[in-house]
Amino acid sequence: MDRDTELRLLFWRDGQTKAERLAASALRLYGYEEIDPQSPLGGPDGKKDILCQKGGVTWIGAVYFPTGPVRFPAVKRKYLSDLEGSPTGSQGFVFITNQAITPAQRNALMENARSTGKEAEILHLQQIINLLDSAPGYGARLQYLNIPMTIEEQLSWSVDSDSQTAKALATNTRELLALRASIDRVQTDQSQLIRTLGLALPGGSATPDLISVSSFRKSDVFPPISGELSMSLLLLFHRLTCFDLPTRAVGQLRTSSVSLANREGLRATHIQPPPAEEVEERLRTLCDEWNSAYPALSHSVTKLQAIARFHASLLSVHPFLDGNGRVARAILMQQCLDMFGRADMTLMNKGADYYAALRDADRGDYSSLIALIDPIVRG
Repeated sequence: MDRDTELRLLFWRDGQTKAERLAASALRLYGYEEIDPQSPLGGPDGKKDILCQKGGVTWIGAVYFPTGPVRFPAVKRKYLSDLEGSPTGSQGFVFITNQAITPAQRNALMENARSTGKEAEILHLQQIINLLDSAPGYGARLQYLNIPMTIEEQLSWSVDSDSQTAKALATNTRELLALRASIDRVQTDQSQLIRTLGLALPGGSATPDLISVSSFRKSDVFPPISGELSMSLLLLFHRLTCFDLPTRAVGQLRTSSVSLANREGLRATHIQPPPAEEVEERLRTLCDEWNSAYPALSHSVTKLQAIARFHASLLSVHPFLDGNGRVARAILMQQCLDMFGRADMTLMNKGADYYAALRDADRGDYSSLIALIDPIVRG
């Protein structure tokens, strides 16, 4: 669907109102909160199409969706005009556009905003494509671009944490965790109550996968974190990314065997996770192989091959009862940051193509997975 999504975004035919609504959905997928379109039905908005919050900062969102490709000077003029017209009290400026903008051009634009003391971000064509072509974005893609979901995408969308049931459970997760902590502190013999609360916690991921909407550049001179992977480091990644899971599961390898099912609920025919008693040995071997190869990885192609192989192998082991995807993507992000100096996770497709690439990797073909990882380091 990637090409269809690109063409319908680039050759936009649905006007400013729908563009602002699509932009609001893209911001939500990108991790913004309290999104408030100012005048989506027309009328004066004071050059602030959208108000939103992120990281404790109030952002002004400006939307630019021309009806076809335009040259960069036109994008720059619109950006500077909207920036100049944004309220002086706002702390951040985010520009949402259906145009392709190079990393150098994005940096030049954002420097203009930063010179005024504002935080700055740009959601450009490729980022919006990846947001809409991922499981959480399929609904917005259908609503605003009228692109139907394939059977694989429907399956991916239905199990994504953005489902209505998961959202309802997520609303009460923090309250449940706080109550659980209070009971633990009392240290009374209320084992049955604690067990009941543990069962009440949602089985899926309640915390948004913020790694997937993050972008980083390496600016320090410290040794690479992923240069020496170990069991303890893998467990640390799990603690940091899966803190919302029940305490008994955080930073712990699974102690029971699991099997993966297909969409009919039957045991899948592709590679199944190993028995629980083999998990630790498999992980140690995986880390040893990575550490041995790391010093010799000097070419971008071999680096990407190594990252893809590690990512697929880690997921095939399925070391944790929950949170395996978050941990694998967090490690992948760090590997990209250490080896390429950048990691723009917003550019990784996590939709049906991602799961198809993992199936190919199970059969020893890593080319599709490498193609999905490559944009993360290229920008």
